Amino acid sequence: DLTKDYIAEAVKKYIQPIKVPEPKKITSNLVDRLIYTDAHIGMDPNKNGFSLYGGKWSEKELLAQLDETVQFIVAEQGGNELIIDDLGDYLDGWNGETVRKGHSLPQNMDNQKMFDVGLNFKVKMIDLLVQYYENIIVNNICEDNHAGAFGYVVNSAFKQVVELKYKNVKVT
Repeated sequence: DLTKDYIAEAVKKYIQPIKVPEPKKITSNLVDRLIYTDAHIGMDPNKNGFSLYGGKWSEKELLAQLDETVQFIVAEQGGNELIIDDLGDYLDGWNGETVRKGHSLPQNMDNQKMFDVGLNFKVKMIDLLVQYYENIIVNNICEDNHAGAFGYVVNSAFKQVVELKYKNVKVT
């Protein structure tokens, strides 16, 4: 099965030994939360140059936003547990359309690139945050109109990778 082979290769690519320092001890019952939505990985926001919003949205911009987000979370840390909620529209679509079809989308990545960028983003987020928290819980919404089952595939690979790497991370 080609899908299984592709996912197996991606999982091998992201599972590498990593030494994780002990999380800093915070004497608090607080839980930190990160909620994000509409990452639209693969979206081309200004393909024809006439976009209302313009700008660029690529892997480089996405990872820059990740770094900024992680810096903020660490600076504002108040508890030993982090709950991360991805509310959907994580990937922009499949084959240049929403997964429900009939709505074409200008995209700057093909399906394989969106998979790789999407998986890398989520794994890197955990790699950067795991040293600060005793437990991390990640909840992913996959029944959206842009990513749908494609989002599920990325999140399933993400779950396999991070739950193998880290015993203190749980993904739903």
